[in-house]
Amino acid sequence: MELIIIYISFVTIICMVLIVGMYFANSMVNRNLHRRRLDKRMQVIRQLFDEHIAQPNPADLSQSEIDKMRKLALSRIGLEAFTRYYSEYTSQNGFDKAQLYAARIVDYKILMKNYIVRNKYRASYILYLFAEYRLHSPETDRMAIEGLSDKSFYTRNNALNVIKNTGSVPLAINALKVVSAGERYYNGKMIIDFFDTFTGDRDDLSMELLKNFDFSAYLSNG
Repeated sequence: MELIIIYISFVTIICMVLIVGMYFANSMVNRNLHRRRLDKRMQVIRQLFDEHIAQPNPADLSQSEIDKMRKLALSRIGLEAFTRYYSEYTSQNGFDKAQLYAARIVDYKILMKNYIVRNKYRASYILYLFAEYRLHSPETDRMAIEGLSDKSFYTRNNALNVIKNTGSVPLAINALKVVSAGERYYNGKMIIDFFDTFTGDRDDLSMELLKNFDFSAYLSNG
């Protein structure tokens, strides 16, 4: 009987090891496949992106040219590739032309489509994309303000990034009022980063802060 129990235990352990091994092997295959698909799509997007951005004014591109990029970019793998190259391009060349171009490819309605944006961590991912493309509209602003009260740290952080990247002082003041209400925790680094990297007029922001917030308690304590 003891030998049977030992044998069954041994077989069970072997089966578990095989199952775990198959799981990791399958995950690795899927990751490699995804990376190859992503790299392939990114190569095509890079070529067309560079052709389009080389034009004097990307806003003047014909709709047929915009549709070519949308066909490549508006899928899950395409959007990931487009976003990655957009980030690479803007880190080296700035946002001036790229932002105008991206605004013709992606917008609030497009990014809200379920087949493009993954359902898991949906709000955080959408806000990340809004911030990356520096989208600024009543819809994106509203979603960012709402995101400041989300229970997820990543959603709140991405919401702040959306707001600072709009460069809108009134929107920033509204955001800081939500933050100061204390419904959710914000660490000091997040707030300092918000001020340090705010893309709008920081002098105007400072003036509006003095008008809208009472700093007398902090000054008297100092």
